[in-house]
Amino acid sequence: WGKAMNIIDTLKHDTIGVNLFAFFLFIALQLFMLTQEWGSIALVLYFFFMLLFLGPTHFIHPNSFIFGYYFLWLVCPAVVDWFFYLSDWTFILPWGRLWEWDTLDPYTLVQIQFTMTTLLMVVRFTCGKKVGFIAKANFNNTRSDFARLPRTTLINIVIWVLVIYFIQASGGLGTWISDYSRTYLTGRAGLGLVNVTIIALGAFSILLAGLRNFGRRGGIWGVMPLLPLIMAMGFVGGFKSRLLILLIFFFLPYLFVLRISIWRILKYTIGFFGLLYVLTLVRSQGFYSGAARFLELIPSYFNVFPLHDLIVVREAPNVLTTAHFPFVRIGQTLGLVGESAEYDVSIMLTKEYFPDQWYLMSATQQWPLETELYLNYYGVVGQVIPLSIYGLWISILFKAVVLKQNWRLYPILALELFRIISTMRGVLIPWTFPILVIQYLAIYGLSVLYLPRYGSDKA
Repeated sequence: WGKAMNIIDTLKHDTIGVNLFAFFLFIALQLFMLTQEWGSIALVLYFFFMLLFLGPTHFIHPNSFIFGYYFLWLVCPAVVDWFFYLSDWTFILPWGRLWEWDTLDPYTLVQIQFTMTTLLMVVRFTCGKKVGFIAKANFNNTRSDFARLPRTTLINIVIWVLVIYFIQASGGLGTWISDYSRTYLTGRAGLGLVNVTIIALGAFSILLAGLRNFGRRGGIWGVMPLLPLIMAMGFVGGFKSRLLILLIFFFLPYLFVLRISIWRILKYTIGFFGLLYVLTLVRSQGFYSGAARFLELIPSYFNVFPLHDLIVVREAPNVLTTAHFPFVRIGQTLGLVGESAEYDVSIMLTKEYFPDQWYLMSATQQWPLETELYLNYYGVVGQVIPLSIYGLWISILFKAVVLKQNWRLYPILALELFRIISTMRGVLIPWTFPILVIQYLAIYGLSVLYLPRYGSDKA
């Protein structure tokens, strides 16, 4: 790796050399991707090419989340499925090899590549690459301000009350423990407002506690008093993803100032998959125990791009097919639109392609952002404009906190950074958009009470 980085550093100082290298590598990858089986592996190599040249220097940067998304939903499943293919793997799970990454349509691969490139380049050239979390001149003053932030004891009490009520109203603790997956999928009906309130208050409380711990130099042990609350919110919020996000929220300030290195990437990746394995065991009640079963889970769980390939193969690109969906749910709430009207792309497509999952378990498959772009902006033809607008929004918000140190926007920035993953696995404007706006307004109101606007302000 050291030799490779030396070559890259040399090329960066040789404009002609780097241009030639990039050009020939791109042509070779494109030819392989468009003409051969396993074009997805060429796309994986393109991902690492982009990482070398456009990767950020710090862990917390919008492009870190974009790279993280494509690593999980492109690199991991494609490489694991390739390994299964090369090793003539004998499957343990009853459904075997659900998705064939070797046969993805060339259009699917090109659209994934175009989406990835557009977002990474817009953010890179708007945000910059070497933006740090705290300007060095203000670092000590800012950190001392964080140390004096007030505790959120009252908010935490409200969260505990809501969590207990949520568990009781959705079937009781016994039901959750005996059949967690089904209760999580079907038992929460009618409790959306409570769930949204828990998410908003919980995110704000943990984020503020994390800033306070960072200011006091509390380190990893600072999270211990909050672990019961984090576990409770993770339990009712899906456990696997929610628990991870809340833990990352607490340690977010440390990640902002932490520079990226190969060793750290490897260490955190191993830690992430280790924790994911444990949480998957809890969520599935031990069904995926064992390395082989967990490995087989990866291509079947991180399956958004094979799902998109179904649409590309069976349907033609279109214009504004589902763009009205965010307004449908509002119309249904007001009684202006019928209850049978579609309002969510993934629900609509799950009903069409996997009807049993929806009608028997109210579960959905999750289609990626590329599907919305394919159905609404004619795919690669028109998607650059909405993608650029989204990239600019994230960049502006990031710079408002990072450069202008507007700490009242810090909780919203944290939520939006992690919502990049949801957006990439969904749509640019979801049907929950009005709820998000209300959430963000409430969180900003709490931020005005608890946080100074600028890091140099006195608390």
